[in-house]
Amino acid sequence: MTTLAYDDEGLVDKKHYFLPGEEFVEQTIPVFKYERILNQNRSLDEGRPVIDIREVVELRFAQNPGYRPVFPVEATWRTINGRVVTFAERWKEQREAFLNGEQQHAIGTPLEELKAYGATPAMISLCRASNIQTIEALNDLQGSARKRLGVVGNEMIPMAQKWVEARNTAVGAENADRIAELEAQVRALLASQGGTIVENKVPPEIDPGDPYPDKSDADLKDAIAERFGARPKGNPSRATLLSMLAEAE
Repeated sequence: MTTLAYDDEGLVDKKHYFLPGEEFVEQTIPVFKYERILNQNRSLDEGRPVIDIREVVELRFAQNPGYRPVFPVEATWRTINGRVVTFAERWKEQREAFLNGEQQHAIGTPLEELKAYGATPAMISLCRASNIQTIEALNDLQGSARKRLGVVGNEMIPMAQKWVEARNTAVGAENADRIAELEAQVRALLASQGGTIVENKVPPEIDPGDPYPDKSDADLKDAIAERFGARPKGNPSRATLLSMLAEAE
């Protein structure tokens, strides 16, 4: 088995991967469980079936629901700068939930959040049947996996897109409010210390080839009216106004 290729930032190189669907890492759903395995050597030695119990993780992919590889938790998921990362460490939170007897959840926002956009329990169930457990995974579906959802995909995917857009808008507004709050705090701090903030204003760009840098477009139109007896019609560009004045000289 080949290993995953990663770029300098530690992200998956989508051109090289060994698991179908693994290029969509955020859509991978790990399910930890115990597996019963026949110990053939001990069974032969003792003359009776000997069953071993081992902990494994089954990987499910929204992009390929028919493929569910199973790995021992101690198997190597990938190596980072010479340090081995096992499947148990890769999905640490989900494994802890399994060991504690808690329900294992996919990483992301539950599909139930789309009920506000018109999603029904039946729609959500059909998505889960295709290993799509979160809004993020639904929004990122591509190619055949997107077509596989059929009619329910045509209805659910636009809902997921609207949810993502609303979330991004909310995050942007929250960040803007936070920046304004920090700026106010800095101003108050400087004011208490007798300082001031220098506004970072960008000066207007001046074309070095403009013979009238101190005149506005309206001034240029007045100058053209004086020379030609009529103002330019419409809303010509500054370059056109300069050209008209140049012809009059």
